[in-house]
Amino acid sequence: MARKSIATLKAEMAALEAQISEAEERAAIKIGKLAAAEGLLDLSISDAEWKTLFKEFAGRFQKRASNKAQEGPVGHTSGQAA
Repeated sequence: MARKSIATLKAEMAALEAQISEAEERAAIKIGKLAAAEGLLDLSISDAEWKTLFKEFAGRFQKRASNKAQEGPVGHTSGQAA
């Protein structure tokens, strides 16, 4: 396998960062559209309150994902044989 030059690696990294930025923008637009559809744009909520709400919301789903990962296949917990 040929080694890549630093310039090539930096160019690849810049392209990946652009892809990440575009993906984040698409996700933000999607979340914004969902919020608008549910009437959340009409609420008087400060940015600080939104951040708190989003942290709580994210924590709820991160906890759920963590619990699913610990369950393993067919509902078994990681401490049980699968």
